[in-house]
Amino acid sequence: RFKVGICPTPLWAPNAFTPNSDLKNEGFRVYKDQVFDFEIEIFDRWNKSMFSSTDIKEFWNGKVNNEEGRDCAEGLYIWKAKFKEKENNQVQIVFGEVYLIR
Repeated sequence: RFKVGICPTPLWAPNAFTPNSDLKNEGFRVYKDQVFDFEIEIFDRWNKSMFSSTDIKEFWNGKVNNEEGRDCAEGLYIWKAKFKEKENNQVQIVFGEVYLIR
């Protein structure tokens, strides 16, 4: 006998987005199936938090905490995602970079 298991899907994230109101590529988020206890935080180059969420489907719109009138500067941002996979219940921490283009 043998047991067939389902491999967890990899986490995917774009490396740039353009929140310029043209309705194309307006927000940033990461993509991953079968996760829980999800947290994401996005930092500027001075390590100041620009956005955080516990909803994997929530987009960052390029504004500080998604607040109108608080546009973030064009440039490179670091993100940190922490989550558990349903398949193995293990905490995963993933870092990445995203470029905000105005």
